[in-house]
Amino acid sequence: MALLVTGLVVVTTAHSARVDFIQGAVLLAVVARWLLENAAQGLSPLRFAENFVEEFEDPADSQRLMSDLVRTAVFAFVAASFLGINWALWVGTAIFLVPEIIDRRADRFPNVPALHRYMPRNLVRVVLMLFLAVWWGGLVESRYGDNGNFILWAFVLMSVPGLTFGGIDWIGRDSRGWRSTVMSRVLGVAVLIVGILVVRGVIL
Repeated sequence: MALLVTGLVVVTTAHSARVDFIQGAVLLAVVARWLLENAAQGLSPLRFAENFVEEFEDPADSQRLMSDLVRTAVFAFVAASFLGINWALWVGTAIFLVPEIIDRRADRFPNVPALHRYMPRNLVRVVLMLFLAVWWGGLVESRYGDNGNFILWAFVLMSVPGLTFGGIDWIGRDSRGWRSTVMSRVLGVAVLIVGILVVRGVIL
């Protein structure tokens, strides 16, 4: 897994020695977002009753496609500075663009409520993705770590966990939600702590 991190960082910047500060800032942002979301959840019914929310028309498909192409171009430009122009850049760019297009047409796929109901979401999903990224990264490293093109393979293959979750979301789009209880909030705090420990390297 170390190769996945250090291998992709081919440019040393003045901020390289400030990893702890950057990690702390990101963790603080995650905690602040979690607190604000829970506060908003309790206050939003009153706010919705007091304010009129104007509904806007959905943007046209052509506008959405243009937005996707612009974001993809920026992604490819940044990735090319690390990878160069090669097969991995084009495959990675396609992996970035195609799911965005499919996602807007996912309502045409059959919906499996049970799949949606039991799929992790929000903070639980983020923490699970951290564990999956470490596990999958280890597999990729063990298979391609000695390959001269390891960075190219890692760039493409490390998107597999995210693609898998996204594909599941396409067929598990809606279901009866879980009730929010004191226990669920306590468990949410526990998951947040686990996520912090994973990012800090205490776990894994």
